Amino acid sequence: MIGCSKSSGGTFPVRFSVSCSARPPAECSAIWLGWRNVFFVLAGLFAVATAGLVFELAVNPQTRKAGSRGGRGLFGGYTAVLTNPFARIVLIAGFLEGGLAWGAFAYIGAYLHLRFGLSFSLVGGVVACFGIGGLIYAALVKLLVYRLGQARLAVTGGIILAIAYLTLAIGRVWWLAPIATTAIGLGFYMLHNTLQTNATQMSPEARGTAVGVFSAALYLGQTAGVACFAFAVDRLGGRSVFAAVALLLPLLALSFSRRLRQRAAGTH
Repeated sequence: MIGCSKSSGGTFPVRFSVSCSARPPAECSAIWLGWRNVFFVLAGLFAVATAGLVFELAVNPQTRKAGSRGGRGLFGGYTAVLTNPFARIVLIAGFLEGGLAWGAFAYIGAYLHLRFGLSFSLVGGVVACFGIGGLIYAALVKLLVYRLGQARLAVTGGIILAIAYLTLAIGRVWWLAPIATTAIGLGFYMLHNTLQTNATQMSPEARGTAVGVFSAALYLGQTAGVACFAFAVDRLGGRSVFAAVALLLPLLALSFSRRLRQRAAGTH
């Protein structure tokens, strides 16, 4: 479970990358249907997915096994996770990662459209290159983990993210953007899957709750990051935001890798 398992190192990036690669059709739909109608389409798709999950819960007996909660009660799992010092570090790192990486990423499309005059269809294609980076990671994950280990994998991912966002900030030609977004995909998964792997291990007595809380921290961070960076982009511009993220993400990776090394040293 070092990062090359199917759940945290291989299958997840592929699934996530496919979802990111679906953005060009969404960009085209915005042109054809209008941006408001795209949200209705998305709401309908989510409604269908929700109905499928509810149906599965209703008909599949394995989703309601007796005694699945154990003896901890409703809040026992959350208590076990939140009272674990290392778990709190992983959750804070996940929150910051979501805020920095996704908060800045949300404005790449608008930045490219305004700075270089790219069409929204072309912008969608550029942004979708993030998925290519995820596929590269999925193909190389076993080699990367074997050669680098968890701590250096996270740091290397942070450095790649820094170079990629700095390229977006100072690049003078638009064709550097797809290279940068591909690198963002690769660097993000190198950092994120290190965090995700530790999320599955940080509280073994409440593993499912731990992963759920980690996911919540990640997406709450994403929401907060997008909201905060909205003010920064309006007042300072996208280039300043990308430059700031290029500095902060490797610092986050370095800090978390140091915690990993300290934890590993403490177990010996």
